[in-house]
Amino acid sequence: MSESLVVPPVRCRVSSVIENRTNDFGKKFLFDGNAETCWSSEPGLPQYIVVDFAVRAVRVEQLVLTFQGGFAAKNVELLGLLVGATQFTPLAQFFPLETNDEQTFACAVCAPVTRLKVLFTEGTDFYGRIMVYKLDVLGAYATD
Repeated sequence: MSESLVVPPVRCRVSSVIENRTNDFGKKFLFDGNAETCWSSEPGLPQYIVVDFAVRAVRVEQLVLTFQGGFAAKNVELLGLLVGATQFTPLAQFFPLETNDEQTFACAVCAPVTRLKVLFTEGTDFYGRIMVYKLDVLGAYATD
């Protein structure tokens, strides 16, 4: 059964924050559950979010994203750091809609990973800014 894997001690890193305004648009807003707050990137692509599961490997089943319409990604590559690996491996590719609605994407490869990289390679904003109000990773903790 799938559960949210974005729980402490999970850590997160992002490619950039608009004008370095981390108090207003930083990575902490990806997981705060508040529909009024968001992470906003600097202009330019690609942008990314890395989720580090720290202690345990996980099997990712779904990725949940809520974008700001007009600042959404058109192309998302999901990469995972497999247990024992040193480089990210492609897990899935998604093509989100330009909408404010929550979108859920299935992950085709459920190999155990210790880190997940959500790579935004193309966006709807002319300047390449991405705004994400919610990011969740659903799946299960790896047992092997």
